[in-house]
Amino acid sequence: MNKTLNLLLSALVVTGAAQAQSTDTLKKIKDSGSITLGVRESSGALS
Repeated sequence: MNKTLNLLLSALVVTGAAQAQSTDTLKKIKDSGSITLGVRESSGALS
């Protein structure tokens, strides 16, 4: 019972955090009118 409750609460916390991040990202895209992509210089080709 305790494991199930802990798992459920953890899932709710993670879902809430992901939702908050998505909202900020979508707002940024809407405000700027563009999507910015980038790569790390230290990353290898096709990484």
